[in-house]
Amino acid sequence: MPTLTIHSDLKDPTMRGRFCRRVTVTFGRLGVDVRHVLTRWLVIDPSAVFSGPAPLARSNVKSLASVAFIAIEVDQTRERSWRDKIVEGVLSASKDVFPHDRLFIRLIPVDPFDHWNVILAEMRDRAVKEGRNAGRDDC
Repeated sequence: MPTLTIHSDLKDPTMRGRFCRRVTVTFGRLGVDVRHVLTRWLVIDPSAVFSGPAPLARSNVKSLASVAFIAIEVDQTRERSWRDKIVEGVLSASKDVFPHDRLFIRLIPVDPFDHWNVILAEMRDRAVKEGRNAGRDDC
């Protein structure tokens, strides 16, 4: 279950939705069931983000532009080329949402078995019974 955590000062729900739809499509094209792509958006105060000693909110360059820190948790066994495609998809999805000089992306490889909810537990049980690598196709 790929999980995106976005810390951003972007408050416009239409722009957020546009970005989330585009990112979800990227995961879908790479074989992930789109129902399993989770996105959590946390609004931050732009004065809490600093470039060196100065808050970005006071910088003269693109001072009205949003900033985003995006952490993406993906299965640690995913190949580098797959992870690169995710980053490319996030960059593409952000084209009119975040300026790329204010977009910071971090991939976090995780073991899917360290994450739990009822649906994941059922998927894992079914996969184990079928002799498959549980959770691999959804993380």
